[in-house]
Amino acid sequence: MNFNAPRAKTLLERFDFAKLFLDELGWDRHNAALEVGIGGTSFALKAVAEKRGMVAWVCEAPSGQRIPDRAIRKKIEHQVARTTLEHLVIFTMKGQARIVPRRVV
Repeated sequence: MNFNAPRAKTLLERFDFAKLFLDELGWDRHNAALEVGIGGTSFALKAVAEKRGMVAWVCEAPSGQRIPDRAIRKKIEHQVARTTLEHLVIFTMKGQARIVPRRVV
C-alpha cells in the first residue's frame, strides 16, 4: 500500500477519520462505542479503526460546546485507557480537532 499524502490531508480536512485510517493507513475496522461522564457532561466516543491492538477513537464535543480543556481531555483519556490500553483519542468539533496519542509501554 502506497501512502497518498494529498489524499490523507484532504481526509483530515474533512474530518473523515474512518477513511483516513482504513483506506490510507491500512488499519482494520473497529466498531465500538464508549460513553464517558465527566463533571456532569457526557462524552460519546466512537472507535473508527484498530491496528494490532491500537484503537483510534473519535470524541466529538457535545452539540453547542467546544473541545474540552486539557484537564477534561486527560480525564476522558484516562477512562478510555480502562477499556483500551493502546489508543489515541481525536477530539473534534466543527472546524477543529486535537489528537491525543496514548501508548503504554
